[in-house]
Amino acid sequence: MKKIVFITPHLSTGGLPQFLLKKIEVLIDVFDIYCIEWDNITGGQLVVQRNQIERLLGDKLITAPSDKNEVPSIIRKINPDIIHFEEFPETFVSHEIIQEIYQMNCKICETTHGTLFNTSEKISIPDKTLFVSNGNVLQYKKVSSDFDLIEYPTKSKELRNHFINELGLDSKKFHVLNVGLFNSNKNQGEIFKYAKHFTNDVQFHFVGNQAGNFESYWRPLMENKPDNCVVWGERNDAFKFYALSDLFLFTSKLENKPLSIKEALNNNVPVVMYNLPNYGDDYINDDIKFLTNDFDTNLEILKGIIPERFHKEKKVQKIETKKISAYHILTDLDTEREIKSMESLTKLKEFGIDYNMCVNKRYTELPPADTCQYPEKISLEPGGKLTPGHYGCYLGHKGAVFQGIESNSDFILIFECDCVIDVPYNEFINKLNFACDLLNKTDLLMFSFGYHNNVHIVEKNPDYWVVNKFYGAHAYLIPKKSFQIIKDMYNNSKWNVTDLLYAERLDQFRTGILETPITKQSAGISILDKIYNEDRH
Repeated sequence: MKKIVFITPHLSTGGLPQFLLKKIEVLIDVFDIYCIEWDNITGGQLVVQRNQIERLLGDKLITAPSDKNEVPSIIRKINPDIIHFEEFPETFVSHEIIQEIYQMNCKICETTHGTLFNTSEKISIPDKTLFVSNGNVLQYKKVSSDFDLIEYPTKSKELRNHFINELGLDSKKFHVLNVGLFNSNKNQGEIFKYAKHFTNDVQFHFVGNQAGNFESYWRPLMENKPDNCVVWGERNDAFKFYALSDLFLFTSKLENKPLSIKEALNNNVPVVMYNLPNYGDDYINDDIKFLTNDFDTNLEILKGIIPERFHKEKKVQKIETKKISAYHILTDLDTEREIKSMESLTKLKEFGIDYNMCVNKRYTELPPADTCQYPEKISLEPGGKLTPGHYGCYLGHKGAVFQGIESNSDFILIFECDCVIDVPYNEFINKLNFACDLLNKTDLLMFSFGYHNNVHIVEKNPDYWVVNKFYGAHAYLIPKKSFQIIKDMYNNSKWNVTDLLYAERLDQFRTGILETPITKQSAGISILDKIYNEDRH
């Protein structure tokens, strides 16, 4: 079996590690795979893909030592047939090490997941470049001697619509799938109960046999079947239902390792299921949400996935006593990640929150040095530098905060352009109310709902933690009492990476965070995700 060594700049969250994970899943049965992670920058968070890669590779996932000059020796010990750089090596590897690796007796491939690389800096020409998008092909094919386009597999909309039409369904409806033999272990009756809380524009499809020896279970269900539940029986074309479905709902209470879950995930269908004890960590995945033992909680999970226009009842918990304004920092508007973010955050208006879009033109010029805290680090290129992306992000946060201060709201919420709410909306509103009350009765400067690197925790309470350096700039709440402090910080400080600016200039204050973030990044690679070397001074 031939050996491949993947060399990746990082395995933090985003498009790059997800794409690498899919490659490993596809190739692991035919290649002996190793992965060298140049830097572990996750801080114990944002490790969904990294954990899955580690489960697949075990000790063949290697984090490069601090002395990167040792990496060529590690590769020689593996003695691979193929070395595959998961990003142009010039963006994160020294020229000396690149040249040493390129002198090895093996085939070398490269991939890029970014768009900001300057082709004049290319020092190595691989045997093969595997591009992930047509845009990359047009940008970089001139620095490749041979290339192919290998796009990430996604469910085809054309295929979805084809099967919807073939089966006589309506493409405008939301389609939920369950696959399995009708019996008490599979627990389809629970889905019947959920179906009653949604309109008939949500169709619940059941593919599976109703065997005679289980009639005592399924017969009473069928006699009281909701109109939006469609029982198809045993089929030899279940693949069509996977291809057309918007959600796979699996309420089974007794399983070993169901193939139906794999089929759903292979078709990029989000999954809601019980995490049974024998599964272990097999299904810890961004595309899977787990049911609980509480029906109402499970219903809220489903309502967080199925669009609200399909809900039969709207029990909206509005915020009546506090005026909260949300400011959503946006740039492109038409990218998938920003569209998903807007879809998620605009729903806050239904809860009495004043939602505002702060659209900023993408900054592409060399950032100003005279107003920068670290002018020697300014560059048009990524890799531990202060880039146009960083400066644009700083301007976006500053503009959103100042607009919020002028609103005279009791609280302002700041969201970055790829932020999505990762819990049911009622849970988010409950946590938001909790944070508002906490800020009013404590000395906390503000509160963050997003990712935090867990390195400056000074206090752990049952419902929240406290840090003395603030890095949670993905989604954060500022109370009116802190408006002037934040305003003065911006007016009296030179610009920097946004979260570092907060951490360095406001470290005399304390900030509240949640142990588990309730917001996350939407799909796609953000501007800052393209900074592959995270040497952030």
